[in-house]
Amino acid sequence: MSARGVHPSSIRTLNPGLDKGNAEFDIRHRITLAAIYEEPFKSSNKFLNTALGGWSLIPNLVARTGTPFSVWDCTNAQFVFCPRAMYDTPFHAVYTQKSTGNPNEFTYMALGTPDTSYVNTKLHAAGLDASDFGPFPSNMTGRNVFTGPGNWNVDFAIHKNFRINERFSMQLRGEAFNVFNHSNQYLVYSNTDASATSAITTTKGVRNDNGSIVQETENRNLQLALKLLF
Repeated sequence: MSARGVHPSSIRTLNPGLDKGNAEFDIRHRITLAAIYEEPFKSSNKFLNTALGGWSLIPNLVARTGTPFSVWDCTNAQFVFCPRAMYDTPFHAVYTQKSTGNPNEFTYMALGTPDTSYVNTKLHAAGLDASDFGPFPSNMTGRNVFTGPGNWNVDFAIHKNFRINERFSMQLRGEAFNVFNHSNQYLVYSNTDASATSAITTTKGVRNDNGSIVQETENRNLQLALKLLF
């Protein structure tokens, strides 16, 4: 976002139809699949029963579609607010995953040619060209009409139970988070100002869409643990 403006999420545009849209946290589709397979080996041989019995396999899949976002245009912003991007002809978003040439950075959505000519008529008559205030024209894009990339992740665990006595058991747990070492795409929300970019970008495997100084990096994580059951 340009330093000249901030998102006008709390400002009425005097065109309610354009402000009608999905919430920023709206995840339209989500699926979670989890299973536990307990290996059924049984033997009268105590050694074989201890070595080959008591195993459990636990896969866990989580997948979801992306969250909505808006595209802004700070070209003529003079005070504190930027309107959403406007187009002379209908704009149809095409979502891609094309490398920008930078590590882990991809072009997600080209912005085409926005109409950057809008200024408030009253302020223009007073000699100031500013786009901060409405009523905005009908060719302004709606709130959150675009959708960010979805993501998925698979975790996997193997458990082995050892019976100590009737009351106590010991469980050896091997767990892999993001077992396929899969990298999702994450929208760069600071790069949604059409006056400063020609395309919306994503980063792959490195999440920096939450405004935090500390970035979250996706990678496979392994851990071993012992658990006493009683």
